Amino acid sequence: MNGSAFKCSSLSKKYSETEDSILVLDGISFEVAAGESVALTGSSGSGKSTLLNILAGIDEPSSGTVELKGRMINNLSDSQLAGLRNRELGFVYQFHHLLPEFTVLENVAMPLIIGGMRVGAAKRSASPLLEKVGLEHRYSHMPKELSGGERQRAAVARALVNKPSCVLADEPTGNLDARHAQVVIDLLVELCAENKTAIIVATHDTHVAKSMHRALVLRDGKLFSS
Repeated sequence: MNGSAFKCSSLSKKYSETEDSILVLDGISFEVAAGESVALTGSSGSGKSTLLNILAGIDEPSSGTVELKGRMINNLSDSQLAGLRNRELGFVYQFHHLLPEFTVLENVAMPLIIGGMRVGAAKRSASPLLEKVGLEHRYSHMPKELSGGERQRAAVARALVNKPSCVLADEPTGNLDARHAQVVIDLLVELCAENKTAIIVATHDTHVAKSMHRALVLRDGKLFSS
Protein backbone atom coordinates (compact mmCIF):
# COMPACT_ATOMS: atom_id res chain seq x y z
CA MET A 1 0.00 0.00 0.00
CA ASN A 2 1.52 3.26 -1.13
CA GLY A 3 0.57 6.86 -0.50
CA SER A 4 -2.28 8.30 1.47
CA ALA A 5 -5.88 8.32 0.23
CA PHE A 6 -7.30 10.22 3.19
CA LYS A 7 -5.57 12.23 5.89
CA CYS A 8 -7.46 13.92 8.74
CA SER A 9 -5.79 16.32 11.15
CA SER A 10 -7.31 17.47 14.47
CA LEU A 11 -10.82 16.95 13.12
CA SER A 12 -13.66 18.10 15.39
CA LYS A 13 -17.40 18.47 14.92
CA LYS A 14 -19.66 20.34 17.30
CA TYR A 15 -23.41 20.80 17.03
CA SER A 16 -25.10 23.68 18.81
CA GLU A 17 -28.88 23.43 18.87
CA THR A 18 -29.47 25.44 22.04
CA GLU A 19 -27.16 27.07 24.55
CA ASP A 20 -25.54 23.69 24.98
CA SER A 21 -23.28 22.17 22.34
CA ILE A 22 -22.67 18.53 21.50
CA LEU A 23 -19.13 17.51 20.64
CA VAL A 24 -19.47 14.55 18.26
CA LEU A 25 -15.87 14.38 17.01
CA ASP A 26 -13.03 15.56 19.22
CA GLY A 27 -9.63 16.20 17.63
CA ILE A 28 -9.46 13.12 15.41
CA SER A 29 -6.31 12.51 13.36
CA PHE A 30 -5.76 9.47 11.14
CA GLU A 31 -4.65 8.36 7.69
CA VAL A 32 -5.90 5.70 5.31
CA ALA A 33 -3.44 4.44 2.73
CA ALA A 34 -4.24 3.71 -0.89
CA GLY A 35 -5.49 0.13 -1.12
CA GLU A 36 -6.11 -0.12 2.63
CA SER A 37 -9.44 -1.27 4.07
CA VAL A 38 -10.55 0.22 7.40
CA ALA A 39 -13.61 -0.59 9.50
CA LEU A 40 -15.10 2.27 11.49
CA THR A 41 -17.01 0.89 14.46
CA GLY A 42 -18.78 2.31 17.48
CA SER A 43 -22.20 2.45 19.09
CA SER A 44 -25.18 4.13 17.44
CA GLY A 45 -24.81 7.88 17.70
CA SER A 46 -21.03 7.72 18.13
CA GLY A 47 -20.43 9.84 15.01
CA LYS A 48 -19.56 7.27 12.33
CA SER A 49 -21.90 8.70 9.71
CA THR A 50 -20.87 12.24 10.64
CA LEU A 51 -17.23 11.36 10.05
CA LEU A 52 -18.01 9.76 6.68
CA ASN A 53 -19.98 12.85 5.64
CA ILE A 54 -17.08 15.11 6.56
CA LEU A 55 -14.66 12.90 4.60
CA ALA A 56 -16.98 13.17 1.61
CA GLY A 57 -17.23 16.95 1.89
CA ILE A 58 -21.00 16.68 2.51
CA ASP A 59 -20.62 18.12 6.00
CA GLU A 60 -18.03 20.59 7.29
CA PRO A 61 -15.86 20.08 10.37
CA SER A 62 -15.97 22.64 13.16
CA SER A 63 -12.19 22.56 13.11
CA GLY A 64 -9.40 20.53 11.58
CA THR A 65 -8.62 19.53 8.01
CA VAL A 66 -9.31 16.72 5.55
CA GLU A 67 -7.01 15.85 2.66
CA LEU A 68 -7.95 13.56 -0.22
CA LYS A 69 -4.90 12.40 -2.17
CA GLY A 70 -2.96 15.32 -0.75
CA ARG A 71 -5.59 17.90 -1.70
CA MET A 72 -7.24 19.90 1.08
CA ILE A 73 -11.00 19.69 0.59
CA ASN A 74 -12.16 22.06 3.36
CA ASN A 75 -12.16 25.23 1.27
CA LEU A 76 -13.36 23.88 -2.06
CA SER A 77 -16.47 25.34 -3.66
CA ASP A 78 -19.63 23.25 -4.02
CA SER A 79 -18.94 22.64 -7.70
CA GLN A 80 -15.33 21.65 -6.98
CA LEU A 81 -16.49 19.25 -4.26
CA ALA A 82 -19.10 17.74 -6.58
CA GLY A 83 -16.44 17.13 -9.22
CA LEU A 84 -14.05 15.67 -6.67
CA ARG A 85 -16.72 13.31 -5.33
CA ASN A 86 -17.57 12.15 -8.83
CA ARG A 87 -13.95 11.46 -9.78
CA GLU A 88 -12.32 10.33 -6.55
CA LEU A 89 -15.01 8.86 -4.27
CA GLY A 90 -17.39 5.94 -4.45
CA PHE A 91 -20.32 5.48 -2.08
CA VAL A 92 -22.19 2.44 -0.79
CA TYR A 93 -25.05 2.88 1.67
CA GLN A 94 -27.26 0.62 3.77
CA PHE A 95 -29.99 1.27 1.21
CA HIS A 96 -28.74 0.72 -2.33
CA HIS A 97 -30.16 4.00 -3.74
CA LEU A 98 -30.39 2.57 -7.25
CA LEU A 99 -32.51 4.76 -9.51
CA PRO A 100 -35.77 2.84 -10.09
CA GLU A 101 -36.42 4.22 -13.60
CA PHE A 102 -33.08 2.99 -15.00
CA THR A 103 -31.78 -0.51 -15.74
CA VAL A 104 -29.04 -2.10 -13.67
CA LEU A 105 -26.46 -1.35 -16.37
CA GLU A 106 -27.60 2.28 -16.60
CA ASN A 107 -27.42 2.64 -12.82
CA VAL A 108 -23.86 1.36 -12.68
CA ALA A 109 -22.85 3.58 -15.62
CA MET A 110 -24.49 6.69 -14.12
CA PRO A 111 -21.37 8.15 -12.39
CA LEU A 112 -19.54 8.01 -15.73
CA ILE A 113 -22.45 9.67 -17.53
CA ILE A 114 -22.65 12.39 -14.88
CA GLY A 115 -18.91 12.89 -15.34
CA GLY A 116 -19.43 13.63 -19.04
CA MET A 117 -18.86 10.28 -20.73
CA ARG A 118 -21.17 9.39 -23.62
CA VAL A 119 -23.91 6.94 -22.66
CA GLY A 120 -22.72 4.15 -24.97
CA ALA A 121 -19.12 4.40 -23.78
CA ALA A 122 -20.25 4.55 -20.15
CA LYS A 123 -22.28 1.35 -20.55
CA ARG A 124 -19.33 -0.41 -22.19
CA SER A 125 -17.10 0.64 -19.28
CA ALA A 126 -19.67 -0.50 -16.71
CA SER A 127 -20.31 -3.93 -18.23
CA PRO A 128 -17.10 -5.64 -16.99
CA LEU A 129 -17.82 -4.58 -13.42
CA LEU A 130 -21.29 -6.09 -13.57
CA GLU A 131 -19.68 -9.33 -14.73
CA LYS A 132 -17.25 -9.21 -11.81
CA VAL A 133 -20.10 -8.88 -9.31
CA GLY A 134 -22.01 -11.72 -10.97
CA LEU A 135 -24.79 -9.63 -12.52
CA GLU A 136 -24.04 -10.06 -16.22
CA HIS A 137 -27.45 -11.74 -16.61
CA ARG A 138 -29.17 -8.69 -15.06
CA TYR A 139 -27.99 -5.89 -17.39
CA SER A 140 -31.45 -4.94 -18.64
CA HIS A 141 -33.38 -5.66 -15.44
CA MET A 142 -34.86 -2.90 -13.31
CA PRO A 143 -33.78 -2.59 -9.65
CA LYS A 144 -37.17 -3.82 -8.40
CA GLU A 145 -36.51 -7.12 -10.18
CA LEU A 146 -33.35 -7.79 -8.16
CA SER A 147 -32.95 -9.39 -4.75
CA GLY A 148 -31.52 -7.36 -1.87
CA GLY A 149 -28.11 -8.93 -2.27
CA GLU A 150 -28.10 -8.30 -6.02
CA ARG A 151 -29.00 -4.66 -5.48
CA GLN A 152 -26.09 -4.20 -3.10
CA ARG A 153 -23.72 -5.89 -5.56
CA ALA A 154 -24.93 -3.44 -8.21
CA ALA A 155 -24.32 -0.60 -5.74
CA VAL A 156 -20.76 -1.86 -5.21
CA ALA A 157 -20.19 -1.92 -8.97
CA ARG A 158 -21.55 1.62 -9.28
CA ALA A 159 -19.26 2.83 -6.47
CA LEU A 160 -16.21 1.45 -8.26
CA VAL A 161 -17.02 2.27 -11.89
CA ASN A 162 -14.98 5.50 -11.82
CA LYS A 163 -12.01 3.70 -10.23
CA PRO A 164 -12.10 6.11 -7.28
CA SER A 165 -9.32 6.73 -4.80
CA CYS A 166 -11.58 5.77 -1.91
CA VAL A 167 -14.93 4.09 -1.27
CA LEU A 168 -16.97 5.26 1.71
CA ALA A 169 -19.50 2.66 2.85
CA ASP A 170 -22.10 3.36 5.56
CA GLU A 171 -23.55 0.11 6.97
CA PRO A 172 -23.45 -1.48 3.48
CA THR A 173 -24.63 -4.87 4.77
CA GLY A 174 -27.19 -3.61 7.30
CA ASN A 175 -30.17 -4.96 5.32
CA LEU A 176 -28.62 -8.30 4.33
CA ASP A 177 -28.48 -11.69 5.99
CA ALA A 178 -25.07 -13.03 7.04
CA ARG A 179 -24.39 -15.00 3.85
CA HIS A 180 -25.25 -12.19 1.43
CA ALA A 181 -23.47 -9.65 3.65
CA GLN A 182 -20.21 -11.60 3.41
CA VAL A 183 -20.56 -11.91 -0.37
CA VAL A 184 -20.96 -8.14 -0.72
CA ILE A 185 -18.02 -7.36 1.58
CA ASP A 186 -15.75 -9.92 -0.09
CA LEU A 187 -16.54 -8.38 -3.47
CA LEU A 188 -15.91 -4.87 -2.20
CA VAL A 189 -12.56 -5.80 -0.69
CA GLU A 190 -11.48 -7.80 -3.75
CA LEU A 191 -12.40 -5.13 -6.29
CA CYS A 192 -10.83 -2.34 -4.23
CA ALA A 193 -7.61 -4.35 -3.91
CA GLU A 194 -7.45 -4.68 -7.70
CA ASN A 195 -7.55 -0.90 -8.15
CA LYS A 196 -5.60 0.11 -5.02
CA THR A 197 -8.75 1.83 -3.79
CA ALA A 198 -8.99 2.62 -0.09
CA ILE A 199 -12.15 1.55 1.77
CA ILE A 200 -13.65 3.05 4.90
CA VAL A 201 -16.64 1.05 6.14
CA ALA A 202 -18.86 2.20 8.99
CA THR A 203 -20.37 -0.94 10.48
CA HIS A 204 -21.86 -2.61 13.54
CA ASP A 205 -21.06 -6.05 12.11
CA THR A 206 -18.01 -7.69 13.71
CA HIS A 207 -17.64 -10.05 10.73
CA VAL A 208 -17.42 -7.08 8.38
CA ALA A 209 -14.85 -5.41 10.64
CA LYS A 210 -12.72 -8.55 10.68
CA SER A 211 -12.67 -8.56 6.86
CA MET A 212 -10.83 -5.22 6.82
CA HIS A 213 -7.10 -4.63 7.25
CA ARG A 214 -7.74 -2.83 10.54
CA ALA A 215 -10.59 -1.53 12.67
CA LEU A 216 -11.01 1.82 14.42
CA VAL A 217 -13.51 2.56 17.19
CA LEU A 218 -15.28 5.87 17.74
CA ARG A 219 -15.98 6.41 21.41
CA ASP A 220 -16.72 9.69 23.23
CA GLY A 221 -15.64 11.63 20.16
CA LYS A 222 -12.22 9.99 20.07
CA LEU A 223 -10.85 7.42 17.63
CA PHE A 224 -9.12 4.30 18.97
CA SER A 225 -7.52 1.25 17.39
CA SER A 226 -9.67 -1.82 17.88
